[in-house]
Amino acid sequence: GLRRGLVVATVALALMLLVGAGLMIRSFARLVGVDPGFNPDNLLTFNIALPQTRYAYDTLRLQAIERVTTELSTLPGVVKAGATSVMPFGGSWSTGSFSVEGYQTPANTPGPWGDIRLVTNDFLPTLGVQLLKGRQFTPQDNAAAPGVVIVDREMAERYWPNQDPLGKRITFNNLTDSSITWITVIGVVEHTMHEGLDGGRRVQLYFSMAQRTIPFLAYAVRTQGDPMRIVPQVKAAMKSFDPDLAVSNVTPMAELIETSTGPRRFSMVLLGIFSTLAAVLA
Repeated sequence: GLRRGLVVATVALALMLLVGAGLMIRSFARLVGVDPGFNPDNLLTFNIALPQTRYAYDTLRLQAIERVTTELSTLPGVVKAGATSVMPFGGSWSTGSFSVEGYQTPANTPGPWGDIRLVTNDFLPTLGVQLLKGRQFTPQDNAAAPGVVIVDREMAERYWPNQDPLGKRITFNNLTDSSITWITVIGVVEHTMHEGLDGGRRVQLYFSMAQRTIPFLAYAVRTQGDPMRIVPQVKAAMKSFDPDLAVSNVTPMAELIETSTGPRRFSMVLLGIFSTLAAVLA
């Protein structure tokens, strides 16, 4: 009777493990089916760092960024190229707080806060992020022009529900300041995943890199075929432009997304192996 009881308990535990593994596999299948908000196929990503000694000023950095973008866009097999301060699934992020004109923050809740990204004019089209309303950045959105911003669907629905977000304004100044620098919304794009396919939905704000520049950039290059085929051309173009230009983390976007699901995939495989062994032993 004791042996029979132990056999029943063993089989029951093995079945519990198998059911858990099945649920985890189904959950993982749903996860990898999540739309990241852009098209990751045929997309190469890499980082560059502009040497501070030669690109110490905004004008020099902007000229370098524009030249690099043009060089990449004209390579054989390249459809589009663009740069950003923070690449989705790239392992880094940049967030900040801001104020929304006319928005009253509810009591005991934090004020507006979200992802801050600087992008070149062609970055969002290169990534394949859908423009829902308004327009993309243009060459006219330069340092001499009024500040503009493109927001994601999440921000538009959160702060301007049932309203047209175009023309709305935000600021990074304290609202008690005597002179406030307002930034106007010119477009709304689809929300994109950033840290992972199961990440939270922080609001996202995109600013023109022509209005504020940085020395560290992440590039996205849309290709006609396998993005890894153009890696030698990309490195040659960067070396031709500036031999001291540091190029790193050359990775297809599809691989970045796959890496973000690595821990969950490992747990799923491990549980599957253990549950199968338990069932065989039972």
